[in-house]
Formats: sequence, structure tokens, C-alpha cells
Amino acid sequence: MYHPGWFFLVLRMGNKLGLVNPSVYKFVANYVDNKEIRSALYTRWTGLRLFKPRLAMIKNIIRTRQLPVQLLYGRFDRIIRVERGEQFRKGIEPWCELTVIPAGHQLLKKDHIQALLWTYIYG
Repeated sequence: MYHPGWFFLVLRMGNKLGLVNPSVYKFVANYVDNKEIRSALYTRWTGLRLFKPRLAMIKNIIRTRQLPVQLLYGRFDRIIRVERGEQFRKGIEPWCELTVIPAGHQLLKKDHIQALLWTYIYG
């Protein structure tokens, strides 16, 4: 993360040879090529790496208190997949709504405002 030049070179070559998935290349080009963005990403990843929520306890609280929960996923997200939300929702269906919008990992972007509004107004 501090000296990504070699990594970026290998990635560019892999992209030109068709060995790297285009969306992975785009992600790296957008996030790792810029020093400030790369630093912020590194801080987030290292800060969250030990974050391990106790899902069974959370589900029990939702069930016991009948708390409404809205899960929002991007259909094309390769990092946090819809299947994880579907798995979490099992057993708490009456209180947990899962919504999938036509988006990738970055759900809260200007491009997705219409889908988000439609989901929460009509969904």
C-alpha cells in the first residue's frame, strides 16, 4: 500500500493480457492509484479487519424485540454478496427486508438515487 508501483505494473500487464478481471482492474485503478484514496482505503480495511459481529446474537435481538431491519445490497457487488444477506435473513423474515438494487459495491452513489428512492417509497 505504501509503494504500489510494482503491483500496479503487474496489474496493468495482466489487464492487457486479459488475465485480470476488468472490474478488478477498474477498482484498483480508481482506489489504489491515488495516494489519498489508497490511504483511506487502507485505514478502513485495517480498522475493520478484526470486526466480527456476533450474528446469532444480533438476530436474537431482532427477533426478541421485533426490530424492523432493512438490508440493502448491490446486485453486482462482488465484495459483500447478496447471498450473505439472504443467509442472515433466515429465521428473522418477519422483521427483516432484503432489497437488491442494480448496483455494485458502492450503493450510496448519485447514480443509484432513483433505485434507492423507488425502493424506500414503493418497495
